[in-house]
Amino acid sequence: MHSPTQEIVSKLKPLLRPEKRGEAELLIGTVLHKFHSGPLPAPEDLAHYDEISPGAADRIITMAEDNMKHRHAMESGLVKSEYGLRTRGQWFP
Repeated sequence: MHSPTQEIVSKLKPLLRPEKRGEAELLIGTVLHKFHSGPLPAPEDLAHYDEISPGAADRIITMAEDNMKHRHAMESGLVKSEYGLRTRGQWFP
């Protein structure tokens, strides 16, 4: 599998002098920027993890799900605690 940089350089190959291909690859790699935000890696990154270690994508997704459940449980406990403090505060001024 080729990186995006290698794909661009291969498409530009007919236009580049052989001695300048390395320089072009470096420049394109510097300019090319990928951005992803979220609790999980981008789908293509998950696929790469799975190629390296079969089942890794599933473990990463399970880890994110477990983390979300834990965070929700903690937030729920915090809301219940805050509610209890506020209601007791009205009984004992």
